[in-house]
Amino acid sequence: MTLDELSQYLTWILYILVFAVVVVRAVRDPMRANVDLALLFGLPGLMILISALTKSGLLPTSHITSTLSSAALLGMVYMLVRLAYDFMDVPVWVIRTAEVTLAIILVEAFMVTTSSLLTLAEIVYLLAALSYVSVVLVRA
Repeated sequence: MTLDELSQYLTWILYILVFAVVVVRAVRDPMRANVDLALLFGLPGLMILISALTKSGLLPTSHITSTLSSAALLGMVYMLVRLAYDFMDVPVWVIRTAEVTLAIILVEAFMVTTSSLLTLAEIVYLLAALSYVSVVLVRA
């Protein structure tokens, strides 16, 4: 085992432990913010699961697995917008725009194997959502 692999496995274990703690909290106190936080940490868990199964040879590398990993990454950014919505004054239109945009990108991602326009849309979505959340958090 190399140092890179050890670092990766330790990071995976940390994410899974944090996810477990957050899920327990969400089950005990099912407030929207707790559930959103559990989903936020569950999406990296999905990415870790896909990566581990692919590395072990139990899951073949395919368009579906890479699209699921991309969807989890985009979903994490969406969950950050949801958390900002849970704790701060975020207009409803912002959350609805993020939802519709994410849905359109994900439908397109599962339908098309590769597209420069799709990649551009994903990057713009990531930058716009992360920039918005950053500005909202700085203002708070």
